[in-house]
Amino acid sequence: MVSLTSDLIKTFKVAKTFRDNTERINYMDISASGHYVVTSSEDESIQLYECDKAILSKTLHSKKYGVSLISFTKNEKMVVHGSTKIDNTLRQLNLQENKYLRYFQGHTNKVTGLKMHPKDDVFLSSSHDGSVRLWDTRSQNAQGLLSVPGKPVANYDPEGLIVAVGSESSEVRLYDLRTFDKGAFLTFPVPQIKDGIWTDIKFNPDTTQILITTSGKNAILVDAYVGGVAHTLTGYSSASKYPMEASFTPDGRYVLMGSADGKVHVWESHTGEKVCVLTGESSDPITCLRFNPKYMTFATASQRTHFWIPTVPPSIDKSGCNESSQENGLAKTPS
Repeated sequence: MVSLTSDLIKTFKVAKTFRDNTERINYMDISASGHYVVTSSEDESIQLYECDKAILSKTLHSKKYGVSLISFTKNEKMVVHGSTKIDNTLRQLNLQENKYLRYFQGHTNKVTGLKMHPKDDVFLSSSHDGSVRLWDTRSQNAQGLLSVPGKPVANYDPEGLIVAVGSESSEVRLYDLRTFDKGAFLTFPVPQIKDGIWTDIKFNPDTTQILITTSGKNAILVDAYVGGVAHTLTGYSSASKYPMEASFTPDGRYVLMGSADGKVHVWESHTGEKVCVLTGESSDPITCLRFNPKYMTFATASQRTHFWIPTVPPSIDKSGCNESSQENGLAKTPS
């Protein structure tokens, strides 16, 4: 098994490019098993890829409702996605049967965030209507509602016990999921970014850091225990219309961020130091980026979808990358 090091990260290259979309890809998710990648696009299509084989498995369409924020449920044959037309309803779709199973209604303005619980069949959504709603995939009715000033961002911690909510691009509130109706158990201010609003929030794998991405040219790493800003990540270019996406590596040691010029910037999460800038095959803005939770690969998207893998030099042990020792040639990341 190959360990993820700064030297190895510097060798990542695009290994496969998919040209299955005619317009911008607006969201991407990778299944918990690491086997599947799903994308939603402004061309109103859903693409399902097999990650380990690097092939397109299926194309579906949502012409009536449009599609965004597509995310796998605990069952990787199912997804929940947002709408871009008609209303702000969230919809659960069976990918295998191309059949909608349930509609989740309640938001009165654009839904900008959809996050699945890491262990259970529940999820949360955040909206420009100033609310964060908690849902169970087995019920069409929201199980809880948090009223949040401004345009909130929200996410679960890796254990699914805590919900972090960003409010008015200046404050983080932490809620115990079991007693969220009693209010936040911890609230701390975060210095406002002059040229951008918050677009996403996520914990690192050991819950010690919170990563906040913005519509500007800065991302923020916050100490999840005391609330102070640990590091500000800069140096990447941003697109005025679409926010860039960032992802922790599965071990939490690195942060990867897409850039408006098609490059991927990498930082060491605990020091905030820039590790490298990876150059791909396109100069289109990278607005979707996810590191695979199980395999040594990550995916990016603009109008095209790219799968990246390391090109392992002779000085690094290749035992985890040979096809004979790993399924279809993808090395597994250390747990």
